[in-house]
Amino acid sequence: MISVLLNCALLKPGDFSQGITFTVLDITERKKTEETIRTERDKLENVTRNIGVGLAIISKDYQTVWANDVLKQIFGEIEGRLCYNTYNGRPDICPGCGVREVFEKGKDIVVHEQVGKDKQGETIWSQIIFAHAHTMNWLAGSENEGDIEMSGNATSMKVPFFAGLT
Repeated sequence: MISVLLNCALLKPGDFSQGITFTVLDITERKKTEETIRTERDKLENVTRNIGVGLAIISKDYQTVWANDVLKQIFGEIEGRLCYNTYNGRPDICPGCGVREVFEKGKDIVVHEQVGKDKQGETIWSQIIFAHAHTMNWLAGSENEGDIEMSGNATSMKVPFFAGLT
């Protein structure tokens, strides 16, 4: 089976008597490529959904370009939103921001912990690992060049510790 794109047009607009032209373009390879991309994207989504950590791509202007389902379940729909506002409810860039450290100071990897609020307003502790995309090659130089952020939920370890301090 082949896939084709069929286009037809009147030789003289509005006048069928002058004839019709048809153009047929074989798009079989394009369709196969689209299906391969769709399959690979679905695999990536399944992996990132089931690894148990939040993953995001943060742009140089602190926008969340992409986030996996783990982060979306914690923070809601976050793509296109500012990371510091979304994850920490801040109106400005976080102190010690890993994204800033990576982009402005040229660090390849930054690791830190932070406390924020989830979409229900509950306190959530996270261990965050920021890595510049060039360390992974696949985004470097693209229009979507960004900072890869991996976030592990550390709340279950922090809450009992801090509860004992009160």
